[in-house]
Amino acid sequence: LFVSGRLRVCPKTILHVKRTLPGSKGIIHVMLRQEVQPSDILGEGVTFSGFHTINLSKELNVSPKQAFLYLKKKIGQTIYQGELLAQKKGIINLGKKNIIAPQDGLVDYYDAEKGNLRIKLAVKKNKLVSGVYGIIDQIKEQTGEIIIRTQATVIYGVLGSGKEREGIIKILGSAGEFVNDKQISEDIKNKIIIGGGLLFPKTLALAMQTGALGFITGGINVCDYRS
Repeated sequence: LFVSGRLRVCPKTILHVKRTLPGSKGIIHVMLRQEVQPSDILGEGVTFSGFHTINLSKELNVSPKQAFLYLKKKIGQTIYQGELLAQKKGIINLGKKNIIAPQDGLVDYYDAEKGNLRIKLAVKKNKLVSGVYGIIDQIKEQTGEIIIRTQATVIYGVLGSGKEREGIIKILGSAGEFVNDKQISEDIKNKIIIGGGLLFPKTLALAMQTGALGFITGGINVCDYRS
């Protein structure tokens, strides 16, 4: 009998994991040689959410030059989600139209030719969680990187997606069971799913749509893996 000598599991392995503050203008809350737990907040970063564009002319059913006159907020003003952004009054409520701000932000720019109104979305503060038990070995203030020394069990699989992924484990079933799409629910979001002797394309696609970060399973058909 052929016995594979390939290394599968390495228990009690000392690893260094890197955590990076999201966005810019981050603040680090930990110090060198400090012990941390998975729930500890290492720091906080600020991320820019981008822009949201509304075709004001189309929404109000008026020309681009006229649409600007219906704005209830001036360019450069802050607006909050649910607040009245623009209003067109009709005759006896006929043709009346209210435009509500979809998110918090800043009324940034109006294109008088196309009738597009651009809202600069508000910045978000994001907390960086440790995720592991360990000791802070290195802090890089300029890049916002924090290196944690931790002990882990390293498991080597046969094949993968080629990308490093990280998340809380969610076990759906044993190796002798098949994981079907009915087992995929909202609570798998931002988690690594484990389970199943064989992974089917429909289940994998649904897991991706729901927001799973990864899937560890007993096997997958070659044609499905290549696709």
